[in-house]
Amino acid sequence: MLRRLNISPKLCPVLAFCSLQVFLLTPYKLNAQDSTFKHLKVLPVPALGYSPETEFYFGAVALISLNFFNDTNTRSSNAKLEFNYSLRKQVIFSADWNLFSKNETWFSKGELEFSDYPALYFGIGESPYTKELSYESRRIRVQGNFLKSIFPQLFFGPALGYLGFSQIRYDSTYLITNELQEASMISTGLDLLFDSRDNILNPSKGSYAEAYWLYRWSNIPYSKLRVDLRQYVSSKDHILGIRLLQDISSSSAPFFDLSLVGGDNISRGYFRGRFRDVILSNIQIEYKSPAFWRFRIAAFGGYSNIGRDFNTLYQGKSLLNYGMGIRFLADKQENINLRFDYARGNHGLGGFYVAFGESF
Repeated sequence: MLRRLNISPKLCPVLAFCSLQVFLLTPYKLNAQDSTFKHLKVLPVPALGYSPETEFYFGAVALISLNFFNDTNTRSSNAKLEFNYSLRKQVIFSADWNLFSKNETWFSKGELEFSDYPALYFGIGESPYTKELSYESRRIRVQGNFLKSIFPQLFFGPALGYLGFSQIRYDSTYLITNELQEASMISTGLDLLFDSRDNILNPSKGSYAEAYWLYRWSNIPYSKLRVDLRQYVSSKDHILGIRLLQDISSSSAPFFDLSLVGGDNISRGYFRGRFRDVILSNIQIEYKSPAFWRFRIAAFGGYSNIGRDFNTLYQGKSLLNYGMGIRFLADKQENINLRFDYARGNHGLGGFYVAFGESF
């Protein structure tokens, strides 16, 4: 069963190790004057932390900053490679990227994730804890968007991807469900994106607006639509960020691909997938204030609603979340933060998170 998470002595090793990371974060610069890469910076560090989904985990992460062109019209490109192993015997490898061409004529973003680990099943909707089930699965997710600038900071283009869930195992004597089924599908779609943020990984001002539609080709084809709106404002080094997210799946979408609450990016404080359904509506607000040296303090909160359709979306209880955190400026030149967050949600749920870059 999920349990209430309190800061206890067993978290001390994580906090101590994260403090040690602050002094180990030294960027490695590689300059190649005669190559296409005008500037390449790699920031490799060990990873150790805690989240509700993984509990304690350890591994390695490499942040890569790329400056292809020496001009003020092109933002820095970046990529991240990460491998983690958790004490719950979870194996997770992930990579993501944001690549700009000269003068931002083209923009590509995407992700790759492979994981093989036990997780928890709670059913669909605001299901009770009695439906909790431990299961194992292997997951592969590949997604790439290739966008062309049609106006300054406005991009449009196709999206291609693959999604697969296999080797699903659970104790059928505890609960029999038809929702935990293997699935494999190719996806095609379209992405319309406006992005005027000053920094991709740690924005302090600007806007982000995306309408993203996908069609999944499977035994029972279905579609997904995501509308993601963000605004960032700053004054005297104080930063306020607001995010509105609407995530809509077809009613025929499989369990694994439904809209969900929880995790590091959507409603910190909830176990990822603790609540999921066809439609998700989410709002998040985060405030960051300077503290001392390279440290900032952050406070955040928000709420989410899920439902089978728009008529039932707001009939259930709103899922509140709130928390505080610390930011350490790991890479001053590229403005990349190492983030430590503690978040709370309904039902006494909570989580401690350590990650590079911001939640949104």
